[in-house]
Amino acid sequence: MKISVLTPTYKSLSYLKEAFDSLFAQDYKNFEVIICNDSQDDATELQDFLVKNYSDFLSQIKLIQNEVNLGYSLNIRKCFENSDGDVVFLFAQDDVITKTTHFSEIINIYENDNSIGFISRPYFWFDGSINHKLRRTPKSDLRVIKNNSSKKDILTLISSLGQLSGLSFRRYPNLDYFFTPFIFTAHVYPFLQNFLISDCYFLDYDSIAVRASSSQTTFVSSIYNPSPTLTWIEMANDIFENNNYLREIFIEDFGKNYVGLLQIKNYGYFKDLLSDIYYLVKFRPKNLISLIFWVFVFTVILIPKGILIAAISFYKNHINSKFIN
Repeated sequence: MKISVLTPTYKSLSYLKEAFDSLFAQDYKNFEVIICNDSQDDATELQDFLVKNYSDFLSQIKLIQNEVNLGYSLNIRKCFENSDGDVVFLFAQDDVITKTTHFSEIINIYENDNSIGFISRPYFWFDGSINHKLRRTPKSDLRVIKNNSSKKDILTLISSLGQLSGLSFRRYPNLDYFFTPFIFTAHVYPFLQNFLISDCYFLDYDSIAVRASSSQTTFVSSIYNPSPTLTWIEMANDIFENNNYLREIFIEDFGKNYVGLLQIKNYGYFKDLLSDIYYLVKFRPKNLISLIFWVFVFTVILIPKGILIAAISFYKNHINSKFIN
């Protein structure tokens, strides 16, 4: 089986070497890398970088330079449209694959079980060194998650979909894969399309290290418009139109994503914060009688963002990181 690695890039040269070193160190070699570069400022530099550092792998690399900036969503779709692998593997420009055997392991899963349509994984965020972990997503005791599995297992799966790196899916020729135009859900739609007709294999190890310091969520304020809550729930309503069980789990989960308010407060615009609060109430009216909901609302409205950012940073770096490490 051939793997298509999709890597949408934008001003990527600061972090791409660590990412690609982990990619080309994989023991399974039957893969192509589709790079769609959305920055017009470093086109020549990126090409020179690939020739200098990965000359032995140039036959596997397809570099596409966008003439105009497409934005994240259209760029990842362009990567997909220029790929032809049996398995699609998403990989951000600034993340790291943690095991050199990762590709061989996922291919073994796909080849030995035709019911597996996509593979997810737990992952962790790091800052500076990959050994300095800030937080991680939940692990699952269940290896194969079906679309009728328990609510607990579905929620664990949902928690793993927020970052694109390390997610992979089997390409079914009869499916017209769609990528939403919104940054938080753009990469998720194809996986949920596959989830309607196949099962998910959930790895038992952190296969991906996500670099926290370069995340767009901390320096591109406009990504919080439209409301992240709205885009997730609209996607669930669309894909799971005929599956009440999955639709209700998604809506309930994102209707309680109060932590997202902290992110919008700290790095978005105030009007987008109010918008997300509105949709949390619209899609889950029970929030109006939830003490936890109001604690978060008053916290994000009354506490200055500088204090919140400092407090959250202290918690991640000095408390949560010690627990994880």
